[in-house]
This record gives sequence, C-alpha cells and structure tokens, in this order.
Amino acid sequence: MKDNLYSIGQISKLLDISVQAIRLYQKLELIIPAYIDPQTNYRYYDDDAINDLWSLSILKSAGFSLKEIKQLENLNIQEIKNIYKNKSIELKSNIEKQIATLKYMERQINAIDTLHNCSNEFFIKTIDARYGYSISASNIHSTFEHFKILNELKKNSDLHIDIAYQPARYMSIDKSKSIHLKNFFAINLDQSENFINKPNVSRIEAGTFLCANFYGSKNTAELYFDMINYIESKKFTLRGDAIELLLLEDDISKCEKNLLREIQIAIVKN
Repeated sequence: MKDNLYSIGQISKLLDISVQAIRLYQKLELIIPAYIDPQTNYRYYDDDAINDLWSLSILKSAGFSLKEIKQLENLNIQEIKNIYKNKSIELKSNIEKQIATLKYMERQINAIDTLHNCSNEFFIKTIDARYGYSISASNIHSTFEHFKILNELKKNSDLHIDIAYQPARYMSIDKSKSIHLKNFFAINLDQSENFINKPNVSRIEAGTFLCANFYGSKNTAELYFDMINYIESKKFTLRGDAIELLLLEDDISKCEKNLLREIQIAIVKN
C-alpha cells in the first residue's frame, strides 16, 4: 500500500463532500482510487484525487452538471472556452430571471405597505415613457380569449408574464370625459434598448400624471370623476389617456379590500 493515501471518510471530511457523492464521482470515473485493498475492497485516494475533487467542486459550484464536467475531460482549451462562454450566457439569463423575480417581490411588498398606509390624497409625478406588450380590449370577447392572448405573451419570457411585467390597463378619456378601456398593457420594467426595439412592443408616452391609489374592487368611475374635477380646478388640461397600474390583484389576496391599483391620469400643465 502506498504512502499518503486517504480513506473515503477522510477526504469526505477534508473537502466537505459526502461519501455518497464521492462514490458517484468514482462510478462516473471522474476520480480514480489510487489503491483498492484486495481483502476489504476499501478504496484509498491520493493527492491527485483530492485535487480532482477540489476542481470538480469548483465546476459544480459554477453550475456545471456532472455530465458536462465529464465532457470537459476530452476537450481542447478552445473548446473549453466555448463551453464556458455558453455557460456564462446561461448564467446571465438565470440572473436576469432572478432579478425580475426580486423586483416582483419588492413591488408586492411596496404595494402592501401602500395598502397599510391608506391615503386618499392626489399626487402629481412625472413619468418617463414606458414600453411593453399591448392587448387591444376590442379583440377580447371572453375570459378564455383574454388568457389565451396572455399566454402567448408569456412565451416572450421564461417567467410568468405578471412577474416579468407590470400589469396595467391603458384607458382613454374622450371629450365628454367618459373613461374607456383601450388596451391591457404589460409594462416591461427593464426599459433597455434591446427590449424597446423588439417587434410588437408598444409605448406609453412620457408625461405628467395626476395619481391616486384605489382600494378594493368597486367601480372606479367616481374616483376618475373626482380626479378630473381636481385637474380642472388646477387649470390643467387632460391629455386624453390614463393608466391603471394593478399593484395588488387576487393572486396575492382573495380579500377584495386588499386589492390595490394606482390610477394615473395624463395631464398637460398650462
């Protein structure tokens, strides 16, 4: 028996890798024992095996599967570089999905805080142009048709559309000050040029908006009426459009009083 040999238990403890995992790696020939006791069939490992296990744990932490690690053994350095480049692209995609999911969680937390600090006050804010996917309300004749179109949009992302995008309703305000649903709008929260230049992406114009929070599921007509009267009292002009951001919907709570929207009426300051 050679010197400097270690039992499977010793290297398991040394490298914090389970005995079961080491046995699997050996079965896949990712590591090779330096010595097998012919009487006990116990396997012993040398320094090379320890180095191999350490390298293997690095690759696993970097997101490589055991199958991918096995394939790396027979590749030249340029082929390995290409594998790493592809893995980098995959990791970036996963990070983007995680960031989008984190933003969704933060939106919900902020919306719940808004719900708990109820305020009926109007407020004005300037908002940059927003981009996303638009669904014409005139094309939807049933709930089934609505979700059929939403599911098609969902294919643009690996995440659910309501996580990847901010759900909203785009409203029009006619000369008689009547409010009409024009489009359902999925606002992309990452307003990068890569997204903006995609086909079928719609735009909500930048501008100044009078905003108010709306709680519950009752009709919003009364709030619109009050907001429009406020706009006229301040000598502002209606631009003719409004946005309803769906901040808390029934995916979060089935209690109607916990539903929350932010209504944004576009105005022009005279």
